[in-house]
Amino acid sequence: GGLLVKPVRIHQHHKYDGSTVDYDFSILELEDYDETVLPFELTYAKLPSGDDLADGTLLTVSGWGNTKNPNEDNSVLRAVQVPKVSKDVCEKAYSGFGVITDRMLCAGFPQGGKDSCQGDSGGPMAREGTLYG
Repeated sequence: GGLLVKPVRIHQHHKYDGSTVDYDFSILELEDYDETVLPFELTYAKLPSGDDLADGTLLTVSGWGNTKNPNEDNSVLRAVQVPKVSKDVCEKAYSGFGVITDRMLCAGFPQGGKDSCQGDSGGPMAREGTLYG
């Protein structure tokens, strides 16, 4: 079940930097849009900051990305909960990859095992109906 709606245009943030992935935020303009596609009215909202969350708070990430098992069907939407980690912990874990900016939020288990993966990029990070990333 579900509805397939094609995007007409992708509006990428004008400050997006592919080398640092800073401002990695886009809005999809949909081909069709009515109460069937989105059964509630959209309003403007201030996006929350990662600072609103305590370290260890569980966040849900979802997507159609790769799994550990290459034989698994990734046409199924999957979700997993991962804990928010501090910017310091994140900077140490990703020290070889560049800077972690104030617009970035980190979450995951230090030992790994459950996380988002390739193909999940751009997917939501949410908690109790609020989008955080």
